[in-house]
Amino acid sequence: MYICMGAGEKTLEGFFKLDSTHYLYFRGYVVWNQQLLFDNEFLPVVTEHFKSDRIDHYIKDYNGAFNLVIVSNNSIKIYNDRWGTFPIYYHYRDDIVAVSNDWKKLLPHLTNKKISTESAIEIHTFGYVMGKKTLVKGIYECQPHAISKFLFSDGTYSFHEKDYWVFHYPFTKIKHTSRLEQEFAELWRQQIRIYTDFLKTHNYNAYIHISGGLDSRLLLYSFDKAGIRSRTMTYGASLLSNEIKTALQVLPHVRN
Repeated sequence: MYICMGAGEKTLEGFFKLDSTHYLYFRGYVVWNQQLLFDNEFLPVVTEHFKSDRIDHYIKDYNGAFNLVIVSNNSIKIYNDRWGTFPIYYHYRDDIVAVSNDWKKLLPHLTNKKISTESAIEIHTFGYVMGKKTLVKGIYECQPHAISKFLFSDGTYSFHEKDYWVFHYPFTKIKHTSRLEQEFAELWRQQIRIYTDFLKTHNYNAYIHISGGLDSRLLLYSFDKAGIRSRTMTYGASLLSNEIKTALQVLPHVRN
């Protein structure tokens, strides 16, 4: 996916035409009405919500891993899932904005192509880059559970971002621990059934990232109990180092 608007240019790649002035890009899956809907399967739902101007209302109910981008003549609106599963990158100045899920497509728009030493240190130390910045100066990443909007007005672009999801669960009344456990177990069974039904229907294996913690072990147990063939995998710092090596192959390393 790629879009560039401004400076007399408007280029779109990978978008679906909604109407004469709006274009849509969707990648990933959403659990909707107890069904797991991938890519084009979810398009009728999001198209209906777009036509009724209700996407901002429903976005908090899009439970899944996805990117959703809507482009009009004077705006770009990006909806990221709660976890930021698939990165979307952007670069913008007063007169131009470029957005893509491949950061290398944004490089031609940079006047100075530099690696950020600060970001490289962060990814080595913490395993990720903090905030919106990336390894490349001038290229930023859209945040999880956020609606990001570029608006073109009076010859310049402005950028706005707001959260639509808060990871905070207030309790209006105290419930006994055993009751909370029962409610969680029932919710877990419902969600696992949605995924196992999908895998069985398509005769797919389950690929599970194993960290050694409770979450991944519980997933493995649940899929095994449902009779789903599972493949496990793990990953470490070597992949992070490879990410930096890839960036260094494209850009000069400039100490700042």
